[in-house]
Amino acid sequence: MIPPLNVGEWIVLYRIPEDDQVFVILANGDSYALDVEELRTYLKLLGLSEEFGGVEYVWNFYGAKIDLIEERLEPLSVEQ
Repeated sequence: MIPPLNVGEWIVLYRIPEDDQVFVILANGDSYALDVEELRTYLKLLGLSEEFGGVEYVWNFYGAKIDLIEERLEPLSVEQ
């Protein structure tokens, strides 16, 4: 299931080490588990290009906050 597109100014992406799903957390607190291809499609629907690199970043470093207005990725640690 693809999450809603009207999500606000940011989303958080988080992957548990050695898991093949990424959690998408919306500003309103809703969360969704997507596989990598679903996440690629979702980010594209939100207007982020493949070159943005959000999927690859979360796959390697597990957590990021994505500012959808400025198209900026902020690293998140596990503790955050």
